[in-house]
Amino acid sequence: MQKVKYTPLSVTLETVDHLIRIYGTDALALYMAYCAISEWQKTKTVKATEAFMKKRLNWGQDKFRKNKKILKEEGYIVDVQKKSNDGKIQGNYIEIHYLVHSVDNPTSGKNQSMAKPTPSALDETKVLIDENISTIRRNTSKNKFSQDITNIMELFLTINPSIQYENKTQRKACKDMIIKFGASNVIHMVEQVISVQGEKYAPIATTPYAMYTKLGDFKVYFDRNKTKSTVLDLSK
Repeated sequence: MQKVKYTPLSVTLETVDHLIRIYGTDALALYMAYCAISEWQKTKTVKATEAFMKKRLNWGQDKFRKNKKILKEEGYIVDVQKKSNDGKIQGNYIEIHYLVHSVDNPTSGKNQSMAKPTPSALDETKVLIDENISTIRRNTSKNKFSQDITNIMELFLTINPSIQYENKTQRKACKDMIIKFGASNVIHMVEQVISVQGEKYAPIATTPYAMYTKLGDFKVYFDRNKTKSTVLDLSK
């Protein structure tokens, strides 16, 4: 078997942690793909068109634009337009932030080739992404608070497939309930709430925020229907 040569590519652990914990693996995959292109082109300001990136990641337009928007809003990448001295547009580029290992060369047409990377380069990128994901998952397991929020969101996923893990309103509702009642109690409460969805007179809640704003309604419902579930304990 041919020995694979690995090229180091470094980003901060905080970058990986933030992206995968808040936005999931798609945002991280796009960021790492830009970082890999930065290594090939030897610059942090890369030539990487939307068409090229969608083909490289095998993504559709909506998925690509959603995750690129996340990276831009969080400051991980910036759209850059190069102009000549007379104001004519020479090209559109992506400037990558928080990339540790890269060579900052001026952008130029010769440097910005978007030729298809070699299989070994693709393998190396996949290995780097997998290693970073493994690292962040180990760190996430240590961050009990973050894991508890994920567990709550996953419970609601069983009745609401469209729930967004990165939604700040939903995550804050989870956090507020955990602080007030404790993680294990909130998990139990969520299971009770989910179990009665569709029952006659039961309040409707398909998200953490909806549940949090209707805790009083659920308590009344459970108090009146003790045979259906244990009483919802809000005394903590």
